[in-house]
Amino acid sequence: MEKPKKATRVIGLAIGIAAFFYIAAVVLCIGAFSVEGVMTRTWPFLDLARSFEVEYLVFERFESLLLSIWIMQIFATFSIAFYCASLGVSQILNRSYSAILFILLPAIYILSQIPKNLNELFSFGAVMKRVRLGLLGISALLICSTLSGCWSSSPVEDLNLETGIAMDVAQKSSQEEQLNQKGGYYPKKELIKGTFQFIVPEENKSSGSSPSQTKKFYNITETGDSVFEMLREISLRTNRPPIGFHLKTVIISSSLLRKVPLYELLDFFLRDNDIRPSVQLLISTDEAGDALQEKIPGQTPAFILKDIFVNRKRNSRMLRPVSLAKVIGPMKANRSFLLPNVITTESEVKIAGAGIIKGKAQTYGGFLNESEVEGLMWIKGELKGGLLKDIDHKTGKNMAYEIKSTKSRIKAIVQGDDISFRVRMTSEGRISENFNPNEALGNNRLLGRLESIFQGKANSLAEQTVAKMHKLRVDVGGFGEALRIQHPKVWRKVKKDWDTTFSTIPVQFSTDIHIEDYGASNTTADWHTTKAASSGG
Repeated sequence: MEKPKKATRVIGLAIGIAAFFYIAAVVLCIGAFSVEGVMTRTWPFLDLARSFEVEYLVFERFESLLLSIWIMQIFATFSIAFYCASLGVSQILNRSYSAILFILLPAIYILSQIPKNLNELFSFGAVMKRVRLGLLGISALLICSTLSGCWSSSPVEDLNLETGIAMDVAQKSSQEEQLNQKGGYYPKKELIKGTFQFIVPEENKSSGSSPSQTKKFYNITETGDSVFEMLREISLRTNRPPIGFHLKTVIISSSLLRKVPLYELLDFFLRDNDIRPSVQLLISTDEAGDALQEKIPGQTPAFILKDIFVNRKRNSRMLRPVSLAKVIGPMKANRSFLLPNVITTESEVKIAGAGIIKGKAQTYGGFLNESEVEGLMWIKGELKGGLLKDIDHKTGKNMAYEIKSTKSRIKAIVQGDDISFRVRMTSEGRISENFNPNEALGNNRLLGRLESIFQGKANSLAEQTVAKMHKLRVDVGGFGEALRIQHPKVWRKVKKDWDTTFSTIPVQFSTDIHIEDYGASNTTADWHTTKAASSGG
């Protein structure tokens, strides 16, 4: 070492950089999954990386980059531990270091082959903790061995790539009835009817059909006690094994959620390493399987349902998309939350309202219609765009306010044993339509009156939503979270039965809307018509 005095600074810098990345990883994982959610995950940071997908980039999925760095880290850690172990054994036995090196290496390899699955690997890890001073190098190699290679790879054309799964109350399909009549029966309770959507491999497409009109998917319906059982039953009906690498959407009917808790229905998806935490969850007050039927020729329904949430910037009555990663924390903490609701007709699907999953029971607890969802978005300040529509009672004409941004702050007020909330909502936007006659929007007094009208409308929507939450005895607006942060001692007293407690708590709203502009024209169509008529006269 040429400059030993600088060694302390360099080592401190290296430790500081490593500590920064570890702390950042912990903060990100807790922010994404919550403390309760992190406790249920085997590899939280890896699950966090798997929950992000950015299309059209070189690295569309980031876990590959993360794993490559992780493997290098494990290799570096193993190299250091292997060197220390070899050096220590050589000095204890007074043998050549190089000879001990070649003796330990095959021994470590043999030990690495002992665990046959993940459970055995964890059990072996527990043993190593008890004797970690002697097996430190082996532990690093075991972790590395679980990440190595692609020995189980299969051609894509030989797999059934799942894109969507819908779950309803069990009802046998005509295909299953025919199979049962011919002896294809297996004893089961038949609690769930699953509709599994698979991508059609490119090689199966007929050459004479138009690519845009060719059906790109097919559905298989199965009944059973669990999702895992149904997938294994499907293996008896197709030569391609179902694989969940590309699963995008899971839809659950409200009627099924009345009978079976959500955590039971999602247990398989949360445990399976092939299924990504970014899978989107939906609820349906109709038959969930109908949402996976073809509505637009040439398009896959599961992809449509996932991509429709891109339009949140255009509509204020749409929840934020809810992924598997987002429900881990609420389920573990027994908190109530919402899932976007999808309804179907013969030729269309629509995201309409939201279904409530109640805290402790984790079953279906009610429904928020589109207006109530809109009010909830104002309460939580999660609007990315859309419009606010109202009628000017002075003229009886419609007006439309285009939302550019919103913010919201929920303040918990505690006075003795009394709890109340005050919500302040702010928004900036523009007038997109105004049918009021003879009005020039450049008038500041007129704009102030319009702002007042829209502020009243936003308050009305929020009050309507809170009234519905009070009626259903559920908090899905983030009020409990605000109380937990602002008054933690009070929260500890009421958190056990918070949904019931919240149903009696008053909430006040105030809204501040600022109209930034009124488009390319500062007048209305009626104003132009009136002016033209007077000029012609």
